[in-house]
Amino acid sequence: MADTPPYLDLYQREMGRQRPHHGYLVGSGAPLALDFATYFVKGLNCLDPRGVQPCGQCYCCLREYMAIRHIEPEKGQITIDDIREGSDFLESTSVDGNFRYKALIIEQAEKMTSSDAVNRVQENALLKTLEEPPEGSILFLLSDVPSFFLPTVRSRLAYIHFQPLILEEYRRHLMDLQFSENEIQLLLKVADTSCTSRDDLQFIVQAVALARGILAGTLDESSMQYLMDNADQWQRILRVFHVYFRDALVFVETGKYDKVYKILPCSPYRIIETLQDIAKIRRILSTTHSSPKFQMLSLLSKRRCRIA
Repeated sequence: MADTPPYLDLYQREMGRQRPHHGYLVGSGAPLALDFATYFVKGLNCLDPRGVQPCGQCYCCLREYMAIRHIEPEKGQITIDDIREGSDFLESTSVDGNFRYKALIIEQAEKMTSSDAVNRVQENALLKTLEEPPEGSILFLLSDVPSFFLPTVRSRLAYIHFQPLILEEYRRHLMDLQFSENEIQLLLKVADTSCTSRDDLQFIVQAVALARGILAGTLDESSMQYLMDNADQWQRILRVFHVYFRDALVFVETGKYDKVYKILPCSPYRIIETLQDIAKIRRILSTTHSSPKFQMLSLLSKRRCRIA
């Protein structure tokens, strides 16, 4: 399953073009849409592809983060400064010459809001990049509300709609592997379709326990040790953290209890601040050579976590 992602048909269709579009509007804000965008860029840069699929082992596959810049909302919005920094990344020449493509991935792209609701300055800033895309650049807008964007922006993007069938296919695969319904629900919640083994499941269970401990402000020594031992898998850990705290915020604001994992009552401000810290750490680790262990310790320090 790790070698055959559920969006493989869609991926192969896009890779079969003579050259990729310079921009995509992906009609889903789910983690799976981010997976697709990342996998697509990895495939374009792979030095030793298996057909059209990335090998996962070459220089570019192992360092995919160097060619990708992520933008996420902070305090509920994506600012004009965020867009300008992303555009500067696409235009820069500082990325390793082994990479043929650079990508800007904007998650929850409908959060491009400003006090100037008439001129929509963020979208107009993006429009300049779309009209004259830098060589070897690709833009991904991920959004559950694709109709939000200006017609001038939408017309310059290839639209991709993620059908629920992708996750349904993943569900059927997990059932074939004899996972229980509760286990399947947890894996679907995280939507990391590379997870197909008991070890993968245990990793997610541990990551959820870590997230719960951060929310409570207390980690036991074994959890702390697990985090340090697996810090090199920071992308997967931060994905689970993001999903957990996002759902925690929904629970706090709506009272809707999530049966997949226990969510502790907590101040919404603490949750929002933690989500912002997670986004910042992911951005740092994606664009610098900072130590994952140091950044994880920094997160615990900011959240004032005690070691029990």
